[in-house]
Amino acid sequence: MTENYKNAADVAKAIINSGIHSLIKHEDADQRSAYNIMRTEDITSEYIFTREYQSTSSANNGALAQFSMPNSIIGDLPKGINRTIFVNVYKPSDIVLNSFDPADLRVQEKQYWYRNLTYINSKDEEVNVTFNQSAVWRFYDEKALYETTEGDKDITILRYAEVLLIAAEAIAKSENAVTEDAIRYLADVRERAYVYPGLESGITRGDIEAQLRGLSVEKFVEEVWTERLRELVFEYKVWDDIQRTRMYPQASATNPGTVDWIPVLGATNPFGATYQEKYLLWPISDNEIQRNPSLTQNPGY
Repeated sequence: MTENYKNAADVAKAIINSGIHSLIKHEDADQRSAYNIMRTEDITSEYIFTREYQSTSSANNGALAQFSMPNSIIGDLPKGINRTIFVNVYKPSDIVLNSFDPADLRVQEKQYWYRNLTYINSKDEEVNVTFNQSAVWRFYDEKALYETTEGDKDITILRYAEVLLIAAEAIAKSENAVTEDAIRYLADVRERAYVYPGLESGITRGDIEAQLRGLSVEKFVEEVWTERLRELVFEYKVWDDIQRTRMYPQASATNPGTVDWIPVLGATNPFGATYQEKYLLWPISDNEIQRNPSLTQNPGY
């Protein structure tokens, strides 16, 4: 296992040291924050691997436009929208939302999520809507809503922020130490969330590094997992991390930003189900077993 972490660290550091990629920087703390640039632009230094979509190709247009607004407003649509392309929106769980410190820019309004909407309806009336937590949504594509009706935003599969987090975890695990490199890579990602134009958090890069420097290897690695939970939530890496680490996040509702990691077996998910060993593997489909009788079904299926 240590060798695997070392290999991961070596590959991640090679990407970092190549100088080809970098984190998107904030231009402001509003619609040109790094997180909104990610939402709206496809060509940036942070993206390493994406799946491309084109609104002009009916065979290859993205589905993200369907997440541009909650379907709860279908009865009173904004004026000028071409068609109803709304679905049941992205609904982050309490665990995800509570994993963010309120000072974290990512969780603030119109960054990672939208909770409020002001628009002109078909009667030329201004409508102001505030959605409850269960209707928070992520993607807002004005071009698709008002012009093309089809999305062309690429889907991000791997970006530089994840490489930094891979490096931080892999270095700490392979060297069994919280090194300055590991601290720097994790702090690079975390700093962007707390240090931005019109800074309100009061947290500095020095504060972040000092907090990380005082951690044991185990607690430092858990901080990396927590940052992956926050930063990579739209790359859908959470379950992969749970399978890999066999640990499950518990975020405090009374102290947002505080996350504890507990063994996944026996943990309860937001829907009330208790995780069992079999849930950590997918079942092998019957047609695959029929093609290859040597396959053995995974336990529990």
